[in-house]
Amino acid sequence: MPIASSRVRYSLIETGSLWLFSLRKKSMSMADEEAVNRRADALLERIGRLGSGADARHWLDVRRPKWIMGTFDEARAAVRRYEAAGVARIMLQDLYPWDLEMIREMGGELVGWA
Repeated sequence: MPIASSRVRYSLIETGSLWLFSLRKKSMSMADEEAVNRRADALLERIGRLGSGADARHWLDVRRPKWIMGTFDEARAAVRRYEAAGVARIMLQDLYPWDLEMIREMGGELVGWA
């Protein structure tokens, strides 16, 4: 699935237009998959979906490709794909804001990373 239309990028380059593409993506990233799964379970419990078992995981799995979610390496790879498509800025929407440890770790690993 292409992230951005090559026709749009081409037309902006052709006309010399200066556009900054910004994007807001839901995000949940941690150092390893086990930590991501713990945070995902906590999120599902918090929003009342954990009790539905496989349905809860399905709800999250459907959304995962649309979010920046996974290990820090996976998150950086997703950011690179958006950058290659012409996105200049990405705002990470934290879905687990009450977990300050995750926010600190994401900030240390992803914010200001180039």
